[in-house]
Amino acid sequence: MQLVEVFVPPGQRVLYDAIAGNPERSQQIWMLDGVMEIHVGDQHWHLTAGDCLAMPLDQTIAYVN
Repeated sequence: MQLVEVFVPPGQRVLYDAIAGNPERSQQIWMLDGVMEIHVGDQHWHLTAGDCLAMPLDQTIAYVN
């Protein structure tokens, strides 16, 4: 397990490609502050401070602040 704190500046979008070959890998987001849109494939969520989201890494993920 890795624990990483990431700051995404307002108005920025970060894209991560799907990880091929290991469908069991996953990621969990815990919003400490602010708001963010998370897009995983065709699904999307609006997270605010205190929200948590777990997702597999088998699809493209977009983080939009």
